[in-house]
Amino acid sequence: MPGPIIGLTTSHDQSTAKLPAVMVLRAYVSAVLEAGGVPMLIPSGLPEERWRILFQHLDGILFTGGGDIAITRYNGIPHPTVKNVDEQRDEIEIALIKAAVAEGKPFLGICRGIQVLNVAMGGSLYTHIQDLHPRAIEHDYRLGHERNYLAHQVGIQVGSRLAKVMG
Repeated sequence: MPGPIIGLTTSHDQSTAKLPAVMVLRAYVSAVLEAGGVPMLIPSGLPEERWRILFQHLDGILFTGGGDIAITRYNGIPHPTVKNVDEQRDEIEIALIKAAVAEGKPFLGICRGIQVLNVAMGGSLYTHIQDLHPRAIEHDYRLGHERNYLAHQVGIQVGSRLAKVMG
């Protein structure tokens, strides 16, 4: 019996030949496969009637990392560090989050995915947190902070669903 079908959000990009491409890091696909799931890519830009069809076949959704969310989505302040905004990705991810919450479909946000979850549920973001909180812990990926850099510990609340899953 196949494992659960897990939707992976994607972004617009270009191939090495400069052709339009749908992009997601291989690490997300590998993680879903290693966990026994069946990864299904969700291209940003899908019309609502099409993503709703796909949504009904998903057992869960992984909102992946990536570029920044458009500042207009959360009344952000323009900043030169805002980059790789994909308005179509913002639109579909926010709609998918709202649909997942409404239907009780499991989902997980990683990096950008956590931020878009916050925005979709009416939260706010600091456009560039270091400007307002210079001593804040840096979480972004860059030289010196590789992808496996542990910025801080994460606690799991006793009795929570995650605690039950993690044992």
